[in-house]
Amino acid sequence: MNRPYIKAAVADHGDLAHHELWISRTLWLAGATIVFVAASVLGVGFLAAVAIVAFGAVAVKTYIDNESHLDVRASIDDAWDAVIDSLGENGFAFGEPTWHGATEGRLLAGDARVVVEKHPGGTTRVRVRIGLFDRADNRRRAGLLIESVRRRVR
Repeated sequence: MNRPYIKAAVADHGDLAHHELWISRTLWLAGATIVFVAASVLGVGFLAAVAIVAFGAVAVKTYIDNESHLDVRASIDDAWDAVIDSLGENGFAFGEPTWHGATEGRLLAGDARVVVEKHPGGTTRVRVRIGLFDRADNRRRAGLLIESVRRRVR
């Protein structure tokens, strides 16, 4: 008896997806029309400026999104040691001696950037960014590093 309800829910979801697709296409068409009209009136230089700004905005967003973090209930010393061991386990090499201050430490190993920060309440945050942009391989490698740190501090 529940099958008609499930089919109706699936049909409603399909209608919702169709509606969202229609809205998305309409907004893209409206944006393209505005840019075309502005380029016609203001010249091609305007179009080039819009393209540069759009590219910059996408690059900044993907850089910001390319960070993973882990909050642990451990001292900054324990979290730092776990990061050092995890970097070695995952094949990251760094030649300079590493250290951290009383509240934070930063480390650059290859294309990995790691920040270990002490937060109120006995929490330490480990932030990992691998590479510049939010790509699947960078997320995978950061996930492996975070997983390795998690195993060591618990």
